[in-house]
Amino acid sequence: MKETRILRIRTAVWASFLGWAAIAAFGQQDQGQIAGTVLDASSASVTGARVTATSIQGVARSVDTGENGSYVLTNLPVGLYDVSVQAAGFKRVTRTGVKVDVAARSTVDVSLELGAVTESITVEATGV
Repeated sequence: MKETRILRIRTAVWASFLGWAAIAAFGQQDQGQIAGTVLDASSASVTGARVTATSIQGVARSVDTGENGSYVLTNLPVGLYDVSVQAAGFKRVTRTGVKVDVAARSTVDVSLELGAVTESITVEATGV
């Protein structure tokens, strides 16, 4: 009877340990974030600008800026991204070579210039 009780306790301890180990392993993902603020030339926030991050593998994620011009793209696989921002009445801006690291947030703040949507500005990252 005492041996059965000890066996049950051992089994419960191991099951608990394995459960916590699985949770810890699941939490270690290879993902990061890109976040920033979109402003116009007068430093006013641009609400509703479309921000799109496209990986070199072709995976794209988009989000619209909030009332204060801020955005966050979450759960992005680690790698290099091109981040483009476009809004009605402004030139599209693209930042290339934005690096996303594990459990890190890369900041990409953008200032939009007035212009037609067909015009665009590309900024390449170097030495990152």
